[in-house]
Amino acid sequence: MPPHDLVHAPPPRLFVQLPFEPHSDWYVVSRVRAFNIPGSTLLASLAPGDKIKLLQNTVPGPEFGPFLDAFLTPVLGAPRKLLDAMYGTIRFSGNILFIIFTAYVFSFAISFAGVGEKVTAFVVGLHLSRLEFFLALFMLYTVLGCLIESLGMIVITVPLIFPVLPSYGIDPLLFGVVLVLFVELGQISPPIGINLFVIQSIWDGKLSDVILGTIPFHLAMFVVLALVILWPDLALWLPYRLSR
Repeated sequence: MPPHDLVHAPPPRLFVQLPFEPHSDWYVVSRVRAFNIPGSTLLASLAPGDKIKLLQNTVPGPEFGPFLDAFLTPVLGAPRKLLDAMYGTIRFSGNILFIIFTAYVFSFAISFAGVGEKVTAFVVGLHLSRLEFFLALFMLYTVLGCLIESLGMIVITVPLIFPVLPSYGIDPLLFGVVLVLFVELGQISPPIGINLFVIQSIWDGKLSDVILGTIPFHLAMFVVLALVILWPDLALWLPYRLSR
């Protein structure tokens, strides 16, 4: 490495070198391995090429190396952790976008085929009361909570259920509140709610203990559901008040 090149960043790591020249303006510290990143991406926007002079004679050189070693290294971390985090983010985001895309295709197919009207006619033909309709929704989302995750439940079922709401005089905003509670209840409902197994895998305990631990949450959400269904203004008063 040439003596006047302070930072040289060949892939896949970045090194800091403070050269020793008695007659130069640069101060000597040492060669410090400051932080690890894939390539020289971090400094690409600071200077052309892969070299940059980072320390000038206005900065006290002997204090610079320990600063990098003490603060930047733990902040930036190892490249492997960064790559793992990026890979996990891309994978998770891709799964969500795929679900959303397929849900839009599913909704378009339902509308084009007229399935929504047929489902509405079928449900209305059952002559269910408002309370019975909510109980039917609860059973539906309890079953779905054992099979698919929350976003999939919402984007698949809402196009089918939404056309039925006017027949029962259910406000769409109220339905949204109840829907979120139904989905969360479905995912923690025994014996095979998805979130039960997620918690059990993290905790590494018995599934029966996890199920017992969800009882307070079930009771709390059942109380909220009962209050919202019996007195819809609890969920609707504030939004409508703010919209005026």
